[in-house]
Amino acid sequence: ERSLVTAFMWAEIAARQNEPYADFIRDEVAANLTASEIGIARGNANDWMRANGYAAQLPAMKAGQ
Repeated sequence: ERSLVTAFMWAEIAARQNEPYADFIRDEVAANLTASEIGIARGNANDWMRANGYAAQLPAMKAGQ
């Protein structure tokens, strides 16, 4: 199934790993999503990274989050 939320999730994961152009692709997809959808996609990216051994690459949480 095609999904912009899923596309954002994969681009977010790639951007966190410094893949070339991933941040550009992520930002282009984000332009077509709501803030809520972006939050869901980032949460999905975090879950995938934890489950697949990339927890060290998760962004640092700010106090209160």
